[in-house]
Amino acid sequence: MWTNKPVVLKDGPKEIRMKRPTSLFPPFADFTTFFIIVCQCLWTYAFIVLELDSGTDVTIVVGILAGTLGFILPLQLNSALSKNANCLNNYNAFTGDLVALCWDIIAFYKNDPEQVRNDKNIQRLFNVICAMPALAKHQFRGTLDLTKATTIGDKVFISNLGGQEVGAMVNSLQGDGMTVVDVCFYKLLDYLKDLLPNDVKTRGFMIKSWERAYGSWGNMSNLNAYKPPSIFTNVLNVALALYSLLLPFTLASQGYHAIWMVAIIGYFFLGLNMAGRKVANAFAENAVGFQTVTTGQKSATNAVQQVYATINRVVGDDINF
Repeated sequence: MWTNKPVVLKDGPKEIRMKRPTSLFPPFADFTTFFIIVCQCLWTYAFIVLELDSGTDVTIVVGILAGTLGFILPLQLNSALSKNANCLNNYNAFTGDLVALCWDIIAFYKNDPEQVRNDKNIQRLFNVICAMPALAKHQFRGTLDLTKATTIGDKVFISNLGGQEVGAMVNSLQGDGMTVVDVCFYKLLDYLKDLLPNDVKTRGFMIKSWERAYGSWGNMSNLNAYKPPSIFTNVLNVALALYSLLLPFTLASQGYHAIWMVAIIGYFFLGLNMAGRKVANAFAENAVGFQTVTTGQKSATNAVQQVYATINRVVGDDINF
């Protein structure tokens, strides 16, 4: 029997993991799409039972609507896939440059190796950088909560060095403007300035990594902020509604077979519309059937923690390892 939760069947050392039905039929996982398909079937059933077909020939109108939807829906889906890919690429570039910044900070560190972990600037930098992949994800998702954000050692971000200053600055801001991630970049620049006050050239290398990461962040912000024009979505929704309303006129001659025919047609047309809406959001939570930034975020956060854990191996005398 299908269930809403994955079922694990154990047979010795092997495990067989059954997929959810909604992973095989994604349109059914979306309540709005599923509800409209059900309404289409009920409308077709009522149309046949009540014999509403008055002999009106709407074949031409339905054909025009089908052709219009057949052109617009793939176009919308292609645009959504492009947006998803660009957001993923920019997010991976963003997190990769943050990891590269960590390497720069440690590789060019020139103070006493024994004091590296006690350097407050190092601690501030790593606490802020480690929190940023998740902060960026939740910023775009609209679920960012600084009180729940974590950093090095899975500690609460705003309770540690760096996080406290970021939180204080965020609380002091008034009105729209800088986001939490913008504030993190702002503070990173401040910490980099103080890290190597007498070595302008080396500090410049670090700032280049900072600039690349901020450039990727800016590209992601631009991509995520773009929404399809309402004039386009309104025309598309009206076309889908009219198509659903008129479809039984062309299939009534098939009797009750028209119900499953309408369900199949609605599944693909409405499924493409649903996919175009969902796939565009690379920061979605609990996504089914398409890639999001969650895997990249977890890998980047872990990579920053690994860099911090291996500081002494880089700063110390390599011959001892």
